Amino acid sequence: MKSRFDNVLKPVEKTEKRTMSVAEAAEYCGLSRPTIVKLLREGELPGALFGTTWRIPREEFKKAVDERLRGNYKG
Repeated sequence: MKSRFDNVLKPVEKTEKRTMSVAEAAEYCGLSRPTIVKLLREGELPGALFGTTWRIPREEFKKAVDERLRGNYKG
């Protein structure tokens, strides 16, 4: 049965993952997971808490990390 949203919603392939986990973010930056969580809670990095799980928008995160490395990020 077709949903009324079938024409609107596009399936996201696994290669198009738009968010990353704290572990993925930590690996990307070479930081510990607690440090990433601290930066997320302080608003220094973009992300949203869903229950007990942080979801981090991949492109915004990469941009924020690049800006922090340049000293220009204003979280």
